[in-house]
Amino acid sequence: NKEKYASLESQIQTKLDQAEQRRLTKEKEQLEKLKSQNKDKLEELRLSSQEEAKKMLEIIREKLETAEQKRLKELERKIEIARNNERRAEMVRQNKRLSSNQDEQITASSG
Repeated sequence: NKEKYASLESQIQTKLDQAEQRRLTKEKEQLEKLKSQNKDKLEELRLSSQEEAKKMLEIIREKLETAEQKRLKELERKIEIARNNERRAEMVRQNKRLSSNQDEQITASSG
């Protein structure tokens, strides 16, 4: 009876050891699977971050370009205003010369 009991105990222990090995193997496989998934997720996040950064850079580039265009347009407007002012000033100078010449002619003819 003791031999039978020892044999059963040995068989049970063997089965427990095998179950423990299966459990450890399964745990290891699950850990490997999770590590792989984590790597995939990290790569996905990295790519997503890169894409987001590219989009942000493009937005910033567009804003800078728009600001530069507005600045150039404003500069052109100011140059045009300065040209118009110079034209008016030249016309005033011409009118003064003509007026001065006419005054001299009037003075010369009456004198």
